[in-house]
This record gives sequence, C-alpha cells and structure tokens, in this order.
Amino acid sequence: MTAAWAIFIFAVIVIILLLALYISGWVKRLPAWTGFRFEKDDNKVLITEEKRPDQTTQYVETREILPGRTLWDWLQLLIIPVILAIVAFAFNAGQASTNQEIEHQNMQEQVVDGYLDRMANLLLMYKLCDSKLNDPVRATAQAITLTALDRLDGGHKSIVMLFLYRADLIQYHWIYQDQKSVPPDKVPPCPGSSLEQKTDKVQPIITLPWGHLEGIDIEDIDLKNIDLHNTYLSGVNLHGSSLYRANLGDTVADSIDLSNAYMVSANLYHVYFQNANFQDAVLREANMPGALLSYAQLSRADMRGVNLKVYIREDGLKIPAQLDHAALDHARLNDAILVGANLSNADLTGADLSSADLTDANLSNAIVTQKQLAQAKSLAGAIMPDGTKHT
Repeated sequence: MTAAWAIFIFAVIVIILLLALYISGWVKRLPAWTGFRFEKDDNKVLITEEKRPDQTTQYVETREILPGRTLWDWLQLLIIPVILAIVAFAFNAGQASTNQEIEHQNMQEQVVDGYLDRMANLLLMYKLCDSKLNDPVRATAQAITLTALDRLDGGHKSIVMLFLYRADLIQYHWIYQDQKSVPPDKVPPCPGSSLEQKTDKVQPIITLPWGHLEGIDIEDIDLKNIDLHNTYLSGVNLHGSSLYRANLGDTVADSIDLSNAYMVSANLYHVYFQNANFQDAVLREANMPGALLSYAQLSRADMRGVNLKVYIREDGLKIPAQLDHAALDHARLNDAILVGANLSNADLTGADLSSADLTDANLSNAIVTQKQLAQAKSLAGAIMPDGTKHT
C-alpha cells in the first residue's frame, strides 16, 4: 500500500468516526469550544431607541448570535480541500506507480530481446550447437544467460527457460542402445547438428550453476532430460510438467510446486525440497538420496522404487533423507529405498510400504500402522513410532 492510499484511508476513518460519535450523542460531552456540540452563545447585544405613540422613549435590546470560529468550523473549512488534496495525491501516486510498472516491463522486454539477439548470433554465427566441451562459445553463452537471469523477474525468466529448452541447450541427450556409444566429451546435441546422435548421454551445452530461477511459472510442459542442477528454484511452479530423467540435483527448491509432475527416473540428489508440493506426482525410480523433504506434501505420490537412502558427500559426510512432518498419506512407496531416512512425525496414512527398505529409518511419532510396517522389506535398526528400536 502506498503512502497516499494510507493517508486517504486514515482520513476516511476519521470522518466515519466523527459521524459515528455525532450520531451516538457522545459529542455532547465535548467542550463547547470544539463546536461539535452545535450550541451557540450570544456574543453581541444591540440596544436601540424607539419613540412610542405617547411620545415616550422605549429602549429595545436585540441580541445577535455571532459565534466565534470553533474546531468544527475549521474542520468544515478544511476537510473538503484536504480530501480533494488526498484524492489528487493518491491519483498521482497511482499514476506514478503505473508508469513505473510500464517502465519496468519495458526494461524487462529489452533485456529479453537483447538476450535472444545475442544467443541467436552465437547459434547461427558461432555454431553453438556444434561446439565442444570447454569451447569459449559455451562459456560466453553461459555467462550471457546467467547475467540475464539475474536481471529478470519470474515471468521473463520463464521466457528465457523455454527458449533454452526449445533450442536444445540445457538438456541431456540419449540414443538407442543399438547405436555406437562415444565418450561424453564428444559433445553436441542440437537437432540437425553435424555431431548429432554420437553419444549415449551428452552433457548439456549450457549449465546454470547457482542460476537464479526463482519465480518461474511453467505449467504442463514437456521438460524431459532438462538439467537444472545447482540452481535456485524456490517457489517455482512446474505443476503438471514432464521432468522425465531431469537433473535437479543439489538445488535449493523450497516451496516448489511439482504437483502432478511426471518425474520418473529424475535425479534429485541432495535437494532442498522443504514445503515442496509433490501431490499426485509420479516419482517412480527417482534418485533422491539425502533429499530434504521436511513438511513436503507428497499425498498420493507414486514413489515406487524411489531411492531415498543416505547421501555421502565427497568429504565423506553422510546426509540422510529428511521427510519429517511430510504428508505421505496414500503415497506408493513399495520397493522404495528409505535406508536411514528421517520419517519422524510423517503422515503415512494408507501409504503402501510393501518391500520398502526402512533399515535404520527414524519413524518416531509417524502416523503408520503395524500392518503397513509389516509389509516392509526391512526394519532393521529402525526407530519405531513408539520410540523403540526394532531389532
């Protein structure tokens, strides 16, 4: 809320209060000098001399009511100009805000247009699609992209991301098993490229290390094999999108919306997914060791065969998957690997745990029945809902 609107609302509230006080009769208790009592005292006396018919003199006293200026009188004089001034100020402030928004949008459009022009030049003139790993043109494209993302809002970041994906610049590439496999350093992957289909898995042409992608809103779109590892995805909306074999490893993705997303075989290792929404998502065979899913919504999610075991960093530090307070009601966790996972206070109502590996898992205060746990493949060393350790 702008300052102008705040002042305007305050003035309206004051006027309403004064009217309410007058109607209620409370104003009669106020001092007379305020003028709110609407009582006026005589303050001028005029004595005139008149002749009677019998020639005698008659003195006539006339009292004229001439009240002085009271607070109410001053308010009557000032209140209308003040309100008009406030309205004008609010209008001007609103107009200025609109102009600023238009200017902001124009600047955003200029950034996007400039980015697309430079990328088109790299694609057409410098053959970005045919470039190899560590080629300068790739580093240039990466720098241009990361710089543009830092300057854009969520809506315009979405435009950049769709361009990068549709230009085949930020995804892995796979070929059929009967095709010859070549080492990953033999890169290239734009459709129609002279180097197309030469590897079984090719690194993306552009990666976005620690790129700021917050605010992106892309629903119900095909993003299979996309590589967004080591990026910031907080609050991103990818509802209903296909992220088959996507790589979101090591991202910060709290409050991300992946409900109804198709994420079979996705690589989600050591991701910060706190408060994320995975309701009705398909996460079969997803690789999620060390994922932090505290307070995440995973109701009815298909998590068959998902890997949520302990993540071991390069320095040897072991990081267990965190699913404390997560909503896993009616989730399909059969064959899931939950070794060492923290499921304390999780809601597993109706969840399918058949053949799930819960070795060393923490189930303290979890909402789950003994019948469900009996279907698990292993509970060795697990902390049970009542706090006891399974032997």
